[in-house]
Amino acid sequence: MRVVMMGTGTFAEPTFEALLARPRLVVGMVTQPDRPTGEKRGSTRQTGRGMKQLALDAGIPVLQPESVNTPEGVAALRELQPHLLVVAAYGQILSPEVLSVPPLGGINVHASLLPRYRGAAPVAWAIWKGEIKTGVTIIRLTAGLDAGEILEQESLDILPDETAGELESRLAPLGAKLALEVVEKLQHGPVPGVKQDHAQVTKAPKLKKEMGLIDWLKPAEEVCRQIRAMQPWPTAYTFLYRAEQPPLRLIVYRARPFVAATGSGLSPSSAQAQRPGVAKPLDLAEFHDLEYVDVSELNIPRSVVGLVPEALARENGVMPLSFDGNILKIATSEPDNYDTLQKLQFILKKDLQPILAERDQIVSAIERHYSRPGSTSAANASGAVFVDNGRVIVRTEASESGGGKVEILELQPSGKKRLSAAEFLRGYPVQPGDRLGPEHH
Repeated sequence: MRVVMMGTGTFAEPTFEALLARPRLVVGMVTQPDRPTGEKRGSTRQTGRGMKQLALDAGIPVLQPESVNTPEGVAALRELQPHLLVVAAYGQILSPEVLSVPPLGGINVHASLLPRYRGAAPVAWAIWKGEIKTGVTIIRLTAGLDAGEILEQESLDILPDETAGELESRLAPLGAKLALEVVEKLQHGPVPGVKQDHAQVTKAPKLKKEMGLIDWLKPAEEVCRQIRAMQPWPTAYTFLYRAEQPPLRLIVYRARPFVAATGSGLSPSSAQAQRPGVAKPLDLAEFHDLEYVDVSELNIPRSVVGLVPEALARENGVMPLSFDGNILKIATSEPDNYDTLQKLQFILKKDLQPILAERDQIVSAIERHYSRPGSTSAANASGAVFVDNGRVIVRTEASESGGGKVEILELQPSGKKRLSAAEFLRGYPVQPGDRLGPEHH
C-alpha cells in the first residue's frame, strides 16, 4: 500500500511517525506552507518538530500547496500515486477531485467523539462546553465536514484542570494508534463503517482571537472552562480598570472557581447582602427545578432580579434569578402543580409593585456605579476584583452550583512576563473599586 499523509501541527505528528515506522508505507506528505509564527492561527495547533522536518528526515517527498484543491495541487498529489490518504488536522476541506485520486479514498483522524464537535477546534469546544469525556474518531473522508462513516472510535476522560493544548497532547497518540489500526485493516480488505447520527451533530468552528475575551457576567465554572479552552491559542484575556489609570490588558492562563478560605468572612451572598434595600438571597435548597420563560411581551423590569423578598418567594413558590436577553430564569418549588408564568405575573401585579416603586431608584444608582472604577458599589459587580488571603478574586455571575467568584492563578500583563497571582499583586496592588471587563473604546 502507498499512503500519503496530510497534516499540520503536533496533533498530526504521532500519526505520521507511526506510519513512518512501517517500512515503505508512506510515499509522500502534504502540509501547509511555511508561515511566520502566529500567522493564520485558529485552532489549538502547537509547534512541535514539524511535519515537514519529520518528512525530510525520513526522505519523504513534501508538498506544501496553498490549496491542494487547485488543478496544480491535484496533479502533484496524483504524481505520488497514493492508494490511501491519511489526514490529521490538515486545515483544508478536501475537494471531490482530491478524494478521487487514491483508489481507497482517505481516512481522517478527528479529535472528538463524532458526531459531536465537527470542525476545526473540537478539543477547545469540548472543554468550553463542559464535556467530561472526549476522544478520537477515525472516519472515512467525504466531501462533507467531518461527516464520513465512523471506522474506529475511543474515548478518554477530560481532566478537571486540563487546557486544550494539554488535552490535545494526550489525544494525539491515541489518534495515531487508531489510525494505524484502520490502515492495517484496509491493507487486508474493505473496512465497514457506521453512519453518524445527524441528530447528535454539534459544531466546533475555528477559533478567533476575539473568542478569548472573558465575559465576567458568565458563571464562574464557564469562565474557567473558557480560560482552559483558549490555550495555547488565542488565550483568554480581559482588561483591568483602575482609578485614574489607562486600561491594562491581561492574559489569564490559569484560574479556578473560588472557594473562600476558612475564616475569610466572605460568602457568595456577601455582595448582595451589602446592597441597601435588597432582600437576602433565597436559599434554593427548597426549590426543585429551574425554568426559562420568554418574557419579551411582558412588562417585567430587570430590577425584579434579586428584589423578591424571601417570604414572598416561599409563599408563591417562584423566584426570578437572572435575565439573558428576553429569557428570565426562574427557580420553582412546585413545577408540576402550577403555572410558573401565572405565579410570576401574580407576584409582579399584586405584591412587588410597591417594593419596586420604592427600590427602583436605589437599583438604578447602583447600576450606574457598576462601570465606575473606584466606586463602592463597583465592588459588588461582575468583574470586580479584590484580594482574599493573598489570592486574586474576581466576581462573576452566580450559577446553579453556587460560585460567583473566580480565583486567578496565573496571568500576564501586556508587554510583561507571565506571573503568578502573588507576583502580580507585588507589582499591581489591587485597590477597592478595581474591576475587569472588556475594552471600552
